[in-house]
Amino acid sequence: MSTKQYLRLNHAIDLLHQKDSRMAKMHTTSGVEWFILPRGGAVKSDDAAKILARPDVCAMEDSLFPGLSQTWRMVR
Repeated sequence: MSTKQYLRLNHAIDLLHQKDSRMAKMHTTSGVEWFILPRGGAVKSDDAAKILARPDVCAMEDSLFPGLSQTWRMVR
């Protein structure tokens, strides 16, 4: 059985500074998980909470569920 690999907090933040990067909340067979997309990976939920608490991270309105943000990005 393999253990899940997570991005380190600092690396996840660095990835979010790249153009078109997003942090996404996704529902998986393991439950709710957080990912840096498109070229990132999984983020621990406590690290995701730290990222969401940053003043330079904002929620994006998307069309999947109007009024319910599922992705976040760095403010540039």
